[in-house]
Amino acid sequence: MKKHMLCLLVAGFITQAPLFAEEAKIGIQDAEDQLEMFNIQLEQKKAETDFEFGRQMRELQLEKARLEIEHARREPGRHLGPKPEGMCAIILLIAVLNRILAPIWIYRDMRQRNAGSVILVLLGILGGLAGLLTYAVIRLGDANTSAGARK
Repeated sequence: MKKHMLCLLVAGFITQAPLFAEEAKIGIQDAEDQLEMFNIQLEQKKAETDFEFGRQMRELQLEKARLEIEHARREPGRHLGPKPEGMCAIILLIAVLNRILAPIWIYRDMRQRNAGSVILVLLGILGGLAGLLTYAVIRLGDANTSAGARK
């Protein structure tokens, strides 16, 4: 009987070893699954946090823009963008000076050269920059013909 007990004991140890190994594999697999699940939850939490951070940043930017607009409304002399009035004033000043100075220059040039007619002065007055350019082309043509006549 002792012999049978010893055989059963040895058989019990032999059959128990694979069961313990299988349980160890199952325990390791469970730990790996739990770790993977924890990593997925961590990534999801990070994505949620990033989304919330982006939303809060957009809200802060909108609030900043609202405050700037409100501040600009309270200060009537302050404008948010570039001032187009300054550039328009400069262009208008150049146009007015051109309308005044172009006919004067045409008249003086004609008197100095003793050539031309009143029509060219009227062209300078009415034409502005276009009249001035027309006179310059006519004068260049006159200069070329007088230079050719001298040779």
